[in-house]
Amino acid sequence: MELIKPSPNSKYFIREDLFKGLTPEDSYWLGVIMADGCIRVDGNTKKTGFNYKSYKITLAWQSKDLHHLKKFRDYLGDSNRSIVANHSHNSQCYQVNVQGTWLRERVKRYGIIPRKTSEFCEDYTPPIYVNDFIAGWFDGDGYINVGKEDQAFSGCALNVTGEHKSLEWLKDLIIQCGYCGTIRVKPIKDKNASRLHINGRVQCQQFYRLFYNSQLCLPRKWEKFKKIDYDTVRSLSRNRRNGDVQSKSIRRSL
Repeated sequence: MELIKPSPNSKYFIREDLFKGLTPEDSYWLGVIMADGCIRVDGNTKKTGFNYKSYKITLAWQSKDLHHLKKFRDYLGDSNRSIVANHSHNSQCYQVNVQGTWLRERVKRYGIIPRKTSEFCEDYTPPIYVNDFIAGWFDGDGYINVGKEDQAFSGCALNVTGEHKSLEWLKDLIIQCGYCGTIRVKPIKDKNASRLHINGRVQCQQFYRLFYNSQLCLPRKWEKFKKIDYDTVRSLSRNRRNGDVQSKSIRRSL
């Protein structure tokens, strides 16, 4: 792994092959940034005398996911890079910044651009490892609700929020990867956003088995998916056993 400085004045090193999308890890973090990353392009004409622009990617997560943010920092190639703490809306979050004008063309092909939520184009190309890209997108902007059998809601629902066109593109990718359950994208009432929705334990389990990898995922979401997988298999096994008992009873009565 070759490390370079993104600019002569840069304090930190980064990997030369960063964000090329050639590995599962590349694809996963591209998906995370596509969903939850912030792209900033700043002009600095007063100091330099010409139209120089800096390109910065910022990834910020809540304090409970700090350990996962450290994985992103390690992926960048420099474990000494600062993780900045921010306080907002009575909660604490942490962020990692990476900058370099050469990053612009590297990530643009995947739809990661400034104002990506309002200027999304369906012609963008996903990385080679699409499954990991989708897992990263879900970790960035998705959530999952899992009910218990003794509660009013005992099912399971998976949602991803975002801009409508980008979610339609994501839905098509999910289907192309082999998902065959119900999936829909609907606008959120009174909000300039939409929601991709998958409902039902079997459907959520199918999503989990297609896209989730314990090595490349947010641990707290992976634990929820594992619970769904265990509960669904146990429920199917119980129903199968009950069906066998009923069939034997019918045969005896005949």
